[in-house]
Amino acid sequence: MVIGFTFKVFCVPTVGFVQLDWDWDPAQVPLIIDAWQSWITTLPNSITAELDLDYVNGKKTCHRNWVKVGNVPLTEWQAAFSALNPQVTINTVMRYLDAAELEGGDSPLPFDNQNQKCYLRHFQMLQMQLLLLILSS
Repeated sequence: MVIGFTFKVFCVPTVGFVQLDWDWDPAQVPLIIDAWQSWITTLPNSITAELDLDYVNGKKTCHRNWVKVGNVPLTEWQAAFSALNPQVTINTVMRYLDAAELEGGDSPLPFDNQNQKCYLRHFQMLQMQLLLLILSS
């Protein structure tokens, strides 16, 4: 039985915020996922990254949000993803509360527990192909 919780609270006034989007391309999505899997393991604790494979109003997209604690731009994504030609929707330093508000229906970053999110810690090629087949049909 749990009778209480203890939280360690940190003040996060500003964050670097990056939002990238790709149109759905079954040939490119595995490259994006693979790049993300390789890159995510190298991130410091000050960066929170998520991957969304979205299907909204009949449109499929691959979407990424990243938040970096501090008053500096988040540039770490460029080496891993710029060759994949993302649409850079947002790339700025802003108040943490503004970044959380941009997430809209999502939980405020970095505490994201939505069921439709697909975090791919050990996502294997066969699982990726099955997911792409389902999403592409």
